[in-house]
Amino acid sequence: DEFDNLFSSLFDNHEIHHKIIRALAKVKKGVDRQSLIKASGLVSGGEVSNALKELEEAGFIAKVPFWKKKNRDSVYRLIDEYTLFYLQWIEPIKSQINLDTASDYWLKKMHTPAWNAWSGYSFEAVCLKHINKIKQALGFEAVSSIQSSWHYNPKEPNAQGTQIDLIIERADRTINLCEIKSSTEVYRVSKEYQSK
Repeated sequence: DEFDNLFSSLFDNHEIHHKIIRALAKVKKGVDRQSLIKASGLVSGGEVSNALKELEEAGFIAKVPFWKKKNRDSVYRLIDEYTLFYLQWIEPIKSQINLDTASDYWLKKMHTPAWNAWSGYSFEAVCLKHINKIKQALGFEAVSSIQSSWHYNPKEPNAQGTQIDLIIERADRTINLCEIKSSTEVYRVSKEYQSK
């Protein structure tokens, strides 16, 4: 199909790249290397390392470090907009959809919880690709910085985890904590949301 053709035209051993992308598409917030290898059914080694590097250099994935952790503790995220959209919305229905008879199909999808969740993850991916623009908008684009994320997943069943989408640690000894939200309106942090 078109998706396989894309990767075969770009990479040698494209089957590895393909498996990595499909595994990452299922874990929207990203996954560490060991979990990614397990989820994709691959074996750790030079071929996987090379494929991860190539996918990152080509802009399909991003390697996002954890705050104050070693490089090996980073997570990989799928950030290519087309790939995110294709795997979520086109591939599952491409044999069923007829745009001539369902001209309002996408308008109907725009108001579903699945679309809202996908929009949020996609917006996070766009933000990760444009950290310099975020720094510019916040007024410190000239200050050197390191970007990372943080999350805590408790071991107890049914316990809710906590995360910080983007941490910008600046050379001027300031840390910006960024919550990335996609919204069709101006987003205001309520007391209820802030207490979560």
